[in-house]
Amino acid sequence: MSLKPRVFLRYTAPSRGVRENTRGKRLIKPRNLAWEHNSIYYFYFAFLKRNKEFEKIHKNGGKTRNKLHKQMYKDFGNIYKVETADDFYKWFYEVVNTTNKERRGYYLFAEENTDAIEEVTEIAQLKNTDNTLVVKINLTNTNKNIGSGIRQILQKNAAKVDRARKQSTARYKVVEGRTINTLFQSLQVYDYIMNSENKKSNQAICEELGIIVNEMQGNVNLLKDGISAKQKADNKQIYQQRCGKAVKRYTAQAEKYIKSALSDNFLLNI
Repeated sequence: MSLKPRVFLRYTAPSRGVRENTRGKRLIKPRNLAWEHNSIYYFYFAFLKRNKEFEKIHKNGGKTRNKLHKQMYKDFGNIYKVETADDFYKWFYEVVNTTNKERRGYYLFAEENTDAIEEVTEIAQLKNTDNTLVVKINLTNTNKNIGSGIRQILQKNAAKVDRARKQSTARYKVVEGRTINTLFQSLQVYDYIMNSENKKSNQAICEELGIIVNEMQGNVNLLKDGISAKQKADNKQIYQQRCGKAVKRYTAQAEKYIKSALSDNFLLNI
């Protein structure tokens, strides 16, 4: 492990009230979720925990021919002992490197530490400028004017800045473009379906888990005044069909997420 701990996460870290250092945009997330569900790193963990292949590897003490999976077994630790939200919080913030006090979540998901600004004293330092901009600073200006000028240069080179900031150096990466809401709902449906005690209809599943099936959710349009009994029956049938499609869609998504979690690039090619 590096002696210099990683401290910047691309997305929001699990937090019970304290805002952690992040680099990049925060994901869109629904309101009123439990705190652990507000971090995409929870879903990386949760879907990996539901991966049957990884569970088998864990039961075999990490024995597998796949080098990445063997390393994941070592890096993620015993995730099957993590059951409650508090357990997850402790797992994420557990110190895994006593030399530099690096915590597990940062060891797994944080970006490499790099100097934001470097004084150039030799031409050799300009060899690779793919992720940098070279500027000349007139030291006779005030700090305020220099800062303003740098911001203008960054705005002018917004496309290059955006490309550079999308590059992740995390040991275990997360692909951009997913919302917390989709991950949350897929996990909820998958767990509900996998529970053998739940034998309810798709409509009941939708209503119990709060799945929105367009404006027909909650029978708003099914029983409204001014429509015939036949129309009510037809609407109810349509609603039931759409609930079935929603449940199947979320279940299929969850299965893809579970497969993707057993990798070092969560949500890639989904």
